[in-house]
Amino acid sequence: LAFTRTMNSRYTLGTFNWDFGQAGSWKHSFQWNIEPVTVTSGRPSSYTVSYPDGRRVIFTLKSGDSDFKGSAGVRDRFEALAAGATECYLRLPDGGKVWFHATIQTVGSNTTYTFSLKGIIDPYGQTTTVTYPADGSMTITEPAGRWLKLFYIQTPWTNAGVHDTVLDTVLASDGRSIKYNYGQSTTPNGTTYTFLGNVAYFGDPTLVAIYAYQNDNIDPNGRPLIRSCIDTMYDGPMWAIGYTFVPNGTGVV
Repeated sequence: LAFTRTMNSRYTLGTFNWDFGQAGSWKHSFQWNIEPVTVTSGRPSSYTVSYPDGRRVIFTLKSGDSDFKGSAGVRDRFEALAAGATECYLRLPDGGKVWFHATIQTVGSNTTYTFSLKGIIDPYGQTTTVTYPADGSMTITEPAGRWLKLFYIQTPWTNAGVHDTVLDTVLASDGRSIKYNYGQSTTPNGTTYTFLGNVAYFGDPTLVAIYAYQNDNIDPNGRPLIRSCIDTMYDGPMWAIGYTFVPNGTGVV
């Protein structure tokens, strides 16, 4: 049961929570999301899916196809809501599916569809389920019964007047845990962002990942970009790495 983090500097904005703060645009491997849809009649005509790797794809119904398609080159297909149904699926090229549940609420003439991740179905039909217990956690359980529980907290500081909700701890069924620690970054014009500062693995002070950030290369007051990563848990030669982004409009580093 793997749990990974991905940083994508080419993020696209969407209506979902950044579980590690907005700086660096980190997402985890179970951070699949469909944006809410409001219609005045019928069912949604499109579905906007945010992927854990930072992509954001809009699926619409194309002529001659029963499934919704994304833009050119996207092999995934979306199995939209059927009449009276509440379950829908993103079908992946390997035959697996990402399972979503729709909550439907009608107020006046408007019907709003909101979506939650319910599971990942592998190509052999085995389902890793995602549930949301009353304690506010997110629980991920694979077919053999092993599980991960994700616990969240609110930052003591605010960004644009709002406390960020961030991932605090991941607890595994084998007793291991991972702790995420955060800070607050301020850009030249005073805009603030929450950033993931370090990750402590398994309560061992020698097993830690440390991250630093820099101003956005297009807009210095935009979301900070990653500057360096040092991760003693990374199983490869690039466990310590620095990043330089081309300044906007110059074409050179």
